[in-house]
Amino acid sequence: MIEIEKKFVVNDEILNKMLSLGAKLIKRESFTDVYYDTECHCLTTKNFWLRQRDEVWQLKSPTGHRTFEEGLFNSSYKETEKEDEIVNLIEPVLNQKYSQNQKCGLAEFLKLCNCQPFCKMTTHRQSYKLQDKFKIDLDVTDSGYAVGEIEMMINSETDIAEATNKIEDLSKKLELPITQAVSGKVSSFLKSNDPEHYKKLFNLKIIA
Repeated sequence: MIEIEKKFVVNDEILNKMLSLGAKLIKRESFTDVYYDTECHCLTTKNFWLRQRDEVWQLKSPTGHRTFEEGLFNSSYKETEKEDEIVNLIEPVLNQKYSQNQKCGLAEFLKLCNCQPFCKMTTHRQSYKLQDKFKIDLDVTDSGYAVGEIEMMINSETDIAEATNKIEDLSKKLELPITQAVSGKVSSFLKSNDPEHYKKLFNLKIIA
């Protein structure tokens, strides 16, 4: 699956607009994410985001369709939770060959590549459904950082442009600021805890 996403600043006014458009609360949940990378940031500098969410491995990898205009990020990622697929995707990025005969899982492979945790956070989330195609998440981290995200899930890269346009149309209905760059949760974490890593990714236009 491919996720098309757009982040925004959370406030009561936007929540009220969401509800007026018919958004329905579908879930409240809390989870803890641990993100992994090498010391030289081989994964994140290529826009690969590997995490363990409540013990489940997940990888968000770039599709190549991404815009950065006037400080605004619109992103699309392939998502997978299958450990063998994750290994196949990050092998060339880490320049590490993995033999199936080794019979070790993803965790062992990461040890071979010297991948270590660089970010750990707990998120409290409210998820809304809108028009049966948009999922809107309102997140607050354990540090108090709040951010929203509009998401659409699609099956093919050929649908990316159409999905992006639909998200932009919804953004206009919600009256989201047009020229405001919004930091994601990991971006906010790095700003406070690892400014050098943050600056590297910001200069590459990977995060806001």
